[in-house]
Amino acid sequence: MTAVMILILFLINALLIFAIILLFMRQNRLLEVEKKQREMLSEAEELVSGLLAEMREENDRFLQQLAHARKMDEKPGQNTSYNDKADKPEDVIGGGLSEEAIDSTEETIDITEEMLDRVEETENAQEEQSLRNQVEAMAAQGMTMTEIAKALGKGKTEIELAMKFYQQA
Repeated sequence: MTAVMILILFLINALLIFAIILLFMRQNRLLEVEKKQREMLSEAEELVSGLLAEMREENDRFLQQLAHARKMDEKPGQNTSYNDKADKPEDVIGGGLSEEAIDSTEETIDITEEMLDRVEETENAQEEQSLRNQVEAMAAQGMTMTEIAKALGKGKTEIELAMKFYQQA
């Protein structure tokens, strides 16, 4: 009987050693995966920082070319569309931007900014009109100022002021 018990203990010990070896191997795999992830993360950070540095350099060059083009436009006695060296649109200043392209880009930016301002004004007017319609409709249904404020997510004072303005108009 003792021999059977010793044999069972040896088998249990062997299984425990096998389980420990398996856990150790899994832990090593996990550590390797973490190491690879850290390496990939550092490579990605280096790549992004390199791209940002390149973008910064390109922006600086563009600003220098833009400043140079503006200085060229300010000089008296020169043609505003091309200087003496650049007779064709294909001829460019510095790194690839013609004065005409810069001027048209500036005009496009100005027009875009004006259009964005108009869109914002229109949206604000529509929002105000929509708020007015909603407040009037809810008041016509007999809702209180507090209920209207909660329904629209606005303050009670704001709704009261809106109603006073709308009643005066």
